[in-house]
Amino acid sequence: MSLIAACAPTGADAAPDGAMRVLESARQEGAGSGQIALLEDGDVSYDEYETAMNRAFECMRDAGLAVSVAGTQRQNGTTVIKYTVQGTTAGTDLAGAAGKSLQDDCYLTEARFVDMYWQTQSPDALAWASRRAAALEPLLRECLVTDGADVSADASFEELINAASDRTQLNSTSDCMGEIGYSTWDG
Repeated sequence: MSLIAACAPTGADAAPDGAMRVLESARQEGAGSGQIALLEDGDVSYDEYETAMNRAFECMRDAGLAVSVAGTQRQNGTTVIKYTVQGTTAGTDLAGAAGKSLQDDCYLTEARFVDMYWQTQSPDALAWASRRAAALEPLLRECLVTDGADVSADASFEELINAASDRTQLNSTSDCMGEIGYSTWDG
C-alpha cells in the first residue's frame, strides 16, 4: 500500500499555498493531465480523490498487477482507500524493479498528487492537523524543556516537531514525539 504522510500546515492560509505547491510539484514531476485537472481548482473532494485512485488502480491492472481494494479507513482526519497491489508474473513482481516501476508509474501519473493533497491539504486534513497541534503542542513543549532543549516560548508546533526530531537524531534516548503519542494520536 502506498500512502503519503506529511505534517500538514495549520495556519489559516495553509490550504491555498499548499494546493499551489502540490499542483506545481505535480506539473514538475510528470503527473498526467487527468490528475492535473483535478488539482487546478485548488481543492480536492473525496469523489475526486476516489476517481484519481481508481484511475491508478485501473492503470496498474492494465499493466498486469493485481489490485485489491479492501474498503476505506480513517487516517489523519480523512477517509482513505485501503488497497494492496501484487505482481501476477515474474515481470510484475513488486520485489523486482520492473514490477515496482509499473506500480510507481501508474500512481505518479494518475493519483500521487491528488492523494497527497487529500491527505495533507483537504479541509478535513487541515482541521485534524490543527486539532492535533492544539492537543499535543503543550505536551511536546514540556517534554522538550524537560529533556533540556532550548526552545523559544513562541516556537510553533512545526518548530517544536523539528526540535524533537533533531534531538532524537542526536540522542537516541530522546523521543519526545513517541512520548507524546504523536504518531498514534487519533484526534
